[in-house]
Amino acid sequence: MARVVRRRKNPLLPILVAFVVLFLIASVLAVMAYNNGQEDAKKKTNAIASRRKIISDKEMALPVVKQIIRQNEADSKASTVFATLNGQIEKVTRKLTGTASTSDLAVQQIESAIGTDTFVLNAIKTANDAIAAEKVKVAALKAELAAEKVNVRNSTKDFEDLSAQFKVKVSEQAAEIQTLTTANTAQAAAHKTALEDNDTTWQEKLTKQEQEVDNKIAKVNELTLQVDKDVVIIDALRAQLLDKKKQRDIDLAVQAAGKIKEVMPDRNVCFIPIGDANRVVRGMTFRVYGPEGIPRDGEGHKAALTVVRVFKTISQCRVTAINDKDPVAIGDLFANVAFDPTRPPVFVVEGRFDITRAGRLTQAGTQEVVSLIKRSGGKVTDKLSVDVDFVVMGPEPAKPAPLEDDAPGPAQKAFELRMEEYNRWQATLQKARSLNVPKLNTKRFLTLTGYDAAKEYKEE
Repeated sequence: MARVVRRRKNPLLPILVAFVVLFLIASVLAVMAYNNGQEDAKKKTNAIASRRKIISDKEMALPVVKQIIRQNEADSKASTVFATLNGQIEKVTRKLTGTASTSDLAVQQIESAIGTDTFVLNAIKTANDAIAAEKVKVAALKAELAAEKVNVRNSTKDFEDLSAQFKVKVSEQAAEIQTLTTANTAQAAAHKTALEDNDTTWQEKLTKQEQEVDNKIAKVNELTLQVDKDVVIIDALRAQLLDKKKQRDIDLAVQAAGKIKEVMPDRNVCFIPIGDANRVVRGMTFRVYGPEGIPRDGEGHKAALTVVRVFKTISQCRVTAINDKDPVAIGDLFANVAFDPTRPPVFVVEGRFDITRAGRLTQAGTQEVVSLIKRSGGKVTDKLSVDVDFVVMGPEPAKPAPLEDDAPGPAQKAFELRMEEYNRWQATLQKARSLNVPKLNTKRFLTLTGYDAAKEYKEE
């Protein structure tokens, strides 16, 4: 027996989905970090460019500048390079003018002190303007540098937050993956156990069913052998029956159902020694013949009997169709071709009948023949075989004349029906002859069943 296993879903699918989501998150964070790094590098480049506007790389290499830078790095309270240089300028101004003043006032004092030496004054003024301009630039760069530091701190904080969130997500996904892996392992183990159990169960069922099939095959073989033996026996019995039917004359007279037990001639009543125990029913008919026997053609009967009262082993009959020259007497034989006290006779009815002499053959007449057989205790079958006792056949139907090719549809249909009826009647006749089954025409059938209308029929 084939085993059907339901296909399970792939347990690795949720894990693959989780890895894909984590990969997308990591890609987004990497892109953000790269953009922040690019922005910081740009800001650093701008800061370097701004610093070079204040002091060049060559000036940065001067001993004085380096000393100021080292001092600033060593002393957290020291002034910037610009403040130091500005202080030195104020010192120079103080030495030149003798008082502490701004650079502009120092220039004025120096101009008054040195007189008309315009070259020196212009140089000093130019230097002072340059210093003032550099102060403005330095202030702007400081503000820009402060803003950039804030941006860097914010970017760093955002990156740290994203990194923390990423780590949390990675940790959660790792925990979920571990949970799914554990669950998948457990499910795989359970599935394996279930499959092993199912394999064992199905194997046991398969073994049991195979044993049952073997037993049934053995039983079938035994029954087949018995059937073969029975067929041989049945064939032998059928051959014997066929031989017996071949030995008897097709026109063999009907066997008597019994002898008249008592007669009441003044009342046209008699009693027969069969009753309910012999399947006699009210309304059943019989023919009465002399004690010498029943003629082969069924003619020469004394009277007809109709059962009016039925007792267990005796029945009361009304006597009709009386022959005044030969009245019914005790010991006379009575018979009905469709009645047998030992078993129901089997009949095949073929053709159409007019048992009431209405002037035409009808299917209703056929049904009346069937009803008469059944009322007399017989059986009717459609299959003609060696088991059939008599075939009751109506008059041979006329073979229909061929139709023209252009005959209308209804005419063609009627022709086919009449041809079918004709062929069926001929086939029944031939088969009855081949099986040696006695054939009864309408008149003989009605005579042998005690039907009163038989006297109006002529031999068909």
